[in-house]
Amino acid sequence: MKKSTKYDCKPELMFKEILDPSNFQEITEPLLSFIPLDNTEGYPTKWEENDELHVNLILFGVISLGKHSIKVVNIGKYHNGLYLIQSQEGGEFTEIWNHDVIVERLDNDTTKYTDIIKLKAGLKTPFVWIFAKLFYWHRQRKWRKILKRKSEIPRFKYEIT
Repeated sequence: MKKSTKYDCKPELMFKEILDPSNFQEITEPLLSFIPLDNTEGYPTKWEENDELHVNLILFGVISLGKHSIKVVNIGKYHNGLYLIQSQEGGEFTEIWNHDVIVERLDNDTTKYTDIIKLKAGLKTPFVWIFAKLFYWHRQRKWRKILKRKSEIPRFKYEIT
């Protein structure tokens, strides 16, 4: 599954905000909540390569989907405003939920943000795939709200491709 959105912001700003775990929590709720299991301090202060987080995955704030693991396997800054973040995820509800985030400069003030998901959930896969489509639409809509709050963005356009 692949979903992209264009934002009026510099890719450096988008990348900085993606690495802030408080934004992760904001963009996923209320559809999914990720409650840390084994880290009494909660989320790291900034996502970094090899970070691993074990969570209880909660649907709509009330339905436990069991344990889920997130491992950040790659954070890359490339030339010309191209950034990549990759995680390997999975757990009791979904065997595989691997996630790539690509942030790329389209022009000086426009960024294309793309979520690429590879998932496997046995017989539940078609239903999980439908939920994932909704979930990533929700996440990209929530990114719009976060970026609007940033003072570096005097105007804002939103386009889903």
